[in-house]
Amino acid sequence: MKNKAIAATTHIDKHNMRIAKEALENMAKDIRESGTVPAMKIEHDTIIPPIGKVIDGWVEKREDNEYQLVVIQEVFSNASEITLPDGTTALLESSESDKRPFTVNKETNLLTGLKISVDYANFESQDDYKKFRDEIKQAGEFEEGVIGRKSFIPDPEMIIAVSHFLLATTVGKKVLEKLTDRIIDTVLDDTVPKAYEGIKKAVFSMAKYSIPKNRPITYVFLVSGIFNVQLVIRSNDPNKVMEAILQENLAEIFVKAQEFHEALDISEIQFLLSDKEEWEFNYLLTNKGEVIGSPASHSKRIKRIELLNQELGKK
Repeated sequence: MKNKAIAATTHIDKHNMRIAKEALENMAKDIRESGTVPAMKIEHDTIIPPIGKVIDGWVEKREDNEYQLVVIQEVFSNASEITLPDGTTALLESSESDKRPFTVNKETNLLTGLKISVDYANFESQDDYKKFRDEIKQAGEFEEGVIGRKSFIPDPEMIIAVSHFLLATTVGKKVLEKLTDRIIDTVLDDTVPKAYEGIKKAVFSMAKYSIPKNRPITYVFLVSGIFNVQLVIRSNDPNKVMEAILQENLAEIFVKAQEFHEALDISEIQFLLSDKEEWEFNYLLTNKGEVIGSPASHSKRIKRIELLNQELGKK
C-alpha cells in the first residue's frame, strides 16, 4: 500500500529549529538518487522493525510560502515465513516495487575509537547537555553525534559507535576481521582502557541527565563493517548495561551475525538484550531492501501500532 505524506517543512518546529529549503531538497534528492531509501519507523522506536520504506520524494511550496518535503511511502502488506541459518523462523517483508536497500548509519572511520550520539531533546537544558559531555570527556576524547527526531520529548536514546580496534579486545580480532574484511591491529595501549571508561561514563551520565526520567533508556552499541551490527539494551540500570556489553559470549553474537550475512547478504542486524539478560536476534535489513524480523519483534510492532491508534483515537 502506497500513500503520500508530508515528511518535513521549513516551519520552526517544537524544538525551535528550522530545516532549510536546501536541506529538504537534498533529502528529496537522496531518496530519488542515492541508491538507498529511508525506513518507515513507528515513533522512532529503534527496536521495532520498519513497517515500510520511503520510495520517492520532492519539495513543493506551501500556501503560507513555506516549503515542504512530500514523500511517497510504501507500507509492507505481505509477510512470509523464512528459516534463518540458526534454524529459527522469522518473517520476511519487502516492497512490491522498490528493491533498493535501506539507508543505514555507517561509522567506519572513528577518529577517537568512540562516537556518542544523543538527542538534545532528551536534556532539560543546554547546560545539562554540556555537563553530560564534559563528564564523558573526563575519561577521554570522543566524537559527538546527533540523533534527530521530531517527537516533542522522545524516549531517551544514545548511540555508541565503537571502533573495531576497541571491540577486538573484547570479542577477538579474528571475529572482527571477518566482519570488516580487513586486518585488525590489536596492539594494546592506553587508548582501550580510556575508551571503555568513556563508555562507562556515557552510560551512567545518560541515566543521570536524560529526560523523561520515568522512561527506560535505549542504549544502541553500533559496530560498522561490511554490514552494521547493533547491540541494543533498553534499561534504567547502567550497571546492567555495562555487564551486558562485557559478556563472555559476545563473540558468539558476532559469529552469528556473520553467518546471517553470508546466507542473507544483510546491511544491518540487530540483537536485543532480553528480560532474561540474554542476547536475542531482533530483526535485520538486507541489501535487497527486505526486512526480516523475529516473531517477537513483530508482536512488539503490532502492540505499538495498537497503542498508537488508541492515542490517536483519544485525540
